[in-house]
Amino acid sequence: MKKFLCSFGLAILMIISSVSMEASAATRFKDVPSSYWAYKEIEYLVNKEVINGYKDGTFRLHGQVTRAQAAIMLARALELETSHAPDLGFTDLPKSHYLYKYVAPLVEKGIFAKAKKFNPYNQMSRAEMALVMKRAFKLSGTYTGAIYDVPENTALSSAVHALAANKITTIDERGQFKPSIPLTRVQFSVFLARAMEPKYRPLAIKSDFLKKAQQGILPGCSIPFNKTTTIADVHKKLGKPKKQDYYEGGYGQYYGNCAYFFHDKMLDSKMTGIKYYPNDADLTPARVKQVIGQPTDEGESEMDKRWLLHYDAGQYSILMYADSSKSRIYTIFLKGSSL
Repeated sequence: MKKFLCSFGLAILMIISSVSMEASAATRFKDVPSSYWAYKEIEYLVNKEVINGYKDGTFRLHGQVTRAQAAIMLARALELETSHAPDLGFTDLPKSHYLYKYVAPLVEKGIFAKAKKFNPYNQMSRAEMALVMKRAFKLSGTYTGAIYDVPENTALSSAVHALAANKITTIDERGQFKPSIPLTRVQFSVFLARAMEPKYRPLAIKSDFLKKAQQGILPGCSIPFNKTTTIADVHKKLGKPKKQDYYEGGYGQYYGNCAYFFHDKMLDSKMTGIKYYPNDADLTPARVKQVIGQPTDEGESEMDKRWLLHYDAGQYSILMYADSSKSRIYTIFLKGSSL
């Protein structure tokens, strides 16, 4: 029994050092410059006394997150009562253990599943994160895009859809959530900040959208427009698409959130355009204009009555489609100069 408690004591010292308050909320970590993409989310959590860094002044962005660390941060974020935790009978986490007061309320509320073992030092996966975040913040919703790597009609599918619909997580251009990948400290911090504070949930486009479009780049699509890029080049980087078909813009290679278009279906056929499907309910024509300015042209298409925004991006044209002037933008099309 003494050996058991001793090993627990040693392990908890490691946990405390990574999540306890060791510096003021205004700390700027040595490895988190103010220009870092997740700087604001991390500072938000520090100010909320949810997470902090290590004694050496680092945050250790890419360190992996254990179930115990996630439990501590969630209990703090939810401001749960931890002083009167019931005995849940874990075989690997006695009630006398420091961690217990954080874990027990989360299990009692159904945020973590009740079981004989809690496995506090197991690494958290993206799948586990999705399940506990949905329960903790009572999230709901259905993502409008495709998710190909999560089985349908499962608890995990419901959780991932809820997180993606609420813009707490993103689905990549191939329609993947990557559920089995372990979480890092920066990833969990960003997910938690977005769940706690909606202002951190990203819009599908940013203020530099047009600047990047002038370089042939669309957000969420890893391959920029280049008239020398071929179907074979895209297949080499992204694999075979989920669908291939002729449509507006040429012969399309459809992956998930992105589709790449070519003159015809030959493997050496050259690129003619890129489509991005933002799946963002907040991305309305009005919001687009607020972020990147007024379009070159705007109005209802005579052919199919869709609402169209046209932006001139130098050698490229950007076309954004919505069902009406007030509904969400569902397609952003970057057309090459050859069209």
